[in-house]
Amino acid sequence: VGPPPWLPFASLGRVSQMGCLRRSKKVEPMEVAADDGDWVDGDARQDAHLDRERQGELISIKELEATHKAFAAAAASFGVGGDGEARLSAVKLAASHGEARGNPLARRVLASFSTAKDGTLSQQDWVAACCVLSSRGSKANKARTAFQVYDLDEDGFVNVDDLRRTLDSMLGNALSPQQVEQIIKRLMSAFDANDDHCLTEEEFRNLLSQEDYDTRFTMDLF
Repeated sequence: VGPPPWLPFASLGRVSQMGCLRRSKKVEPMEVAADDGDWVDGDARQDAHLDRERQGELISIKELEATHKAFAAAAASFGVGGDGEARLSAVKLAASHGEARGNPLARRVLASFSTAKDGTLSQQDWVAACCVLSSRGSKANKARTAFQVYDLDEDGFVNVDDLRRTLDSMLGNALSPQQVEQIIKRLMSAFDANDDHCLTEEEFRNLLSQEDYDTRFTMDLF
């Protein structure tokens, strides 16, 4: 029995069947930046560029104002006030926003932008989510978001337990425990370059497919 079409990684189905994966094509960023294919972990200039995107510095003033208006509208609809001090629940956003519904990762993706680490988004958190998850958001920032979503214990790696817990919580009984373990084993075999049973952010980026970027980590929120 093949994996269901809503598996968290589109690559999982291919890895489970083939043990290999094509590299993803680029998603065009909002502003021309270093080529995503040449992205180097720990590069201060590149990290600063990602931070600028999350701060809303790479979009126009008109677009930034649009994110603020969307935040106020969502806050008002959730009954938490419409001012800049309100906080939006990732759970409610995932359940109610048209771009999030149907995405099994939506709640965790949105919650990953919560700087308070409590599953709620401030106005600035919302701006970051809008910029990164936009269809024009950079591939590098989407990949960083994906890594944060899967690094459940926040130890800086996606390990076997992170993958198992994520797959178990999302798939339920769709796959047997043996099938899940086989997928994890093949993922690690294909992408764990140093065989330490953990994926660094760089290794993790290699397993993301174009479909992951386009559907699971793209939501036009404003």
